Amino acid sequence: MIIGIDIGNFNTKSSKGVIFESKVSKVGSLLGSKYNLVLNDEEYKIGEGNFDTEFRKINKENYLKLLFGSLALSDVGNEVQLVLGLPISQYKADREELIEKVEEHYHLQGSLNNKQYNVYITNVDVYPEGIASVEDNFKGIVVDIGGRTTDCTLLSVKNNKRIIEHPVSIPIGTLNLYSDFINAINGKYSLDLKIDDTERLLKGGLKIKGEKRDIKFGKDIFIDFIKDLISKLRVEYSLDTYDICFTGGGSILLEGIIRSLLPYSHVKSDGLMSNANGFKKYGESLWL
Repeated sequence: MIIGIDIGNFNTKSSKGVIFESKVSKVGSLLGSKYNLVLNDEEYKIGEGNFDTEFRKINKENYLKLLFGSLALSDVGNEVQLVLGLPISQYKADREELIEKVEEHYHLQGSLNNKQYNVYITNVDVYPEGIASVEDNFKGIVVDIGGRTTDCTLLSVKNNKRIIEHPVSIPIGTLNLYSDFINAINGKYSLDLKIDDTERLLKGGLKIKGEKRDIKFGKDIFIDFIKDLISKLRVEYSLDTYDICFTGGGSILLEGIIRSLLPYSHVKSDGLMSNANGFKKYGESLWL
């Protein structure tokens, strides 16, 4: 089976439609864990715990655990041909090392929720994130807002070959914004909220002892991020003369702000899964 897996800083996704938060813990929930993973005779809980904020994906401590969990949940069978991704800024430096890391662990054996898995990775390749999200003939600027990075590049097509021009990586993503937002709320109201509370507050607002409180000042962090991002894009590219495609989970979160500030841009509705799906498509071009 050919599969694309996008091990993001916020979510792990597969081209089979699997998605879970990129967390690994040895301690489960009091109410029971959703995903109990055993790998190399050690037990873990995936989708629980804290996010790994390591910037370089190649150095993520839980990378292989998230990979195995995604393969098991995707029900890939015994043999799989795999395409993974790296941010554009890390792609050249880390591509070969990531391939070697996976090839060294080509045989993943363990269980998920007591179901045994025995998976052989027969082929592996790595593709740049963000670029995988758009069609092969897309010409313009791609902005991929991920969990820890926002990767931007200009794509052109020459002689039926995709050309990557002037890639730019900004070391800020949704995890950074969530952290800044929660810190602002905690600082103003002397609370002890966690990053995991962010989406609840954004959707339902904040109440303290039954009284609704203002969090607009916190939401301004997201607006300021997009304003600053657009300013950086204008420095790097002729922004008004290219098609612009926003992708990644962060683009969906910030879609309303993006559309209000850059109305002629396009936000991919499947931005959360588009990298994983694009990785699979690339794998099919290699191995089918």
